[in-house]
Amino acid sequence: MTIGRPLSRRAWIAGAAGIVASGCAARLTPQRTGGRLETVTGPVSPDQLGITLMHEHVLVDFIGAAGVTPSRYDARVVFDVVL
Repeated sequence: MTIGRPLSRRAWIAGAAGIVASGCAARLTPQRTGGRLETVTGPVSPDQLGITLMHEHVLVDFIGAAGVTPSRYDARVVFDVVL
């Protein structure tokens, strides 16, 4: 980023998301939760967790649900970037 140039909306969102994610990760480390992981039903020990399905959003489009179509992005490019 160059000083004096405004941030694009995309760059601002990416930066803000990174800051929020790092802050959340710092608070939820096993050392800070007594070795337990927070779940939707409360904290559990990692050995009690079993098979876990994560819920992650790897692509977010702020245009609104009615305007989202597959033509707005290249799924292969998104997949490659995420990997």
